Amino acid sequence: MLIDSHCHLDRIDLSPYQDDFACFMQEANEQEIDHLLCIAIDLESYPAMVELVSPFPQISLTVGVHPNVQDIKDPS
Repeated sequence: MLIDSHCHLDRIDLSPYQDDFACFMQEANEQEIDHLLCIAIDLESYPAMVELVSPFPQISLTVGVHPNVQDIKDPS
């Protein structure tokens, strides 16, 4: 079992996968990557990340806020 424990799936170059995230995920499955932990880099990008990864149960999503961020806003 392979797990990518820290990735930023919203920042990958999808051009080798016909700009299709599902094609990228198919390749990950073919490479036997069983689970991915995707990190959103701020609260503002979190909703788009949820939309991107929600069709893929093998992806868990978290959000990290760096300690140097002064103004944290709730995206809802």
